[in-house]
Amino acid sequence: EGVLEDEPIVVISPSASGKAIVDLASMFIKNSDNTFAPFLKAWVPVACPAVGAASQSTLTAFASLDIPILAVYGDEDVSGKKRTEPLVTYAKAKEQMLKGRHPVYLDSPMEFVEVFLNFVKSL
Repeated sequence: EGVLEDEPIVVISPSASGKAIVDLASMFIKNSDNTFAPFLKAWVPVACPAVGAASQSTLTAFASLDIPILAVYGDEDVSGKKRTEPLVTYAKAKEQMLKGRHPVYLDSPMEFVEVFLNFVKSL
């Protein structure tokens, strides 16, 4: 019996850790296998640089599999904004800019938690 057996999870991936979700989605898509979708209820990438290397088909898969995404970045993080744009365009992500730098969850922790909880409640 596995941990992910009963309920899908919401994954928050700050910065480079988002590569795990991008790579997972890419791997399954290359194998025409969408079985990762039941495990992933939603994804919250925070200024995820791996999005820049993701294919359009990988990002589009999130939308086609109805996996909601809340892409978060700081208003001082130009790279975070740039990496959010493909998520909004191809994955139909919701975009949220908060006051702060690249680690926006450290600069605006209460706002980050509030935005995250509101997103999860909306699922």
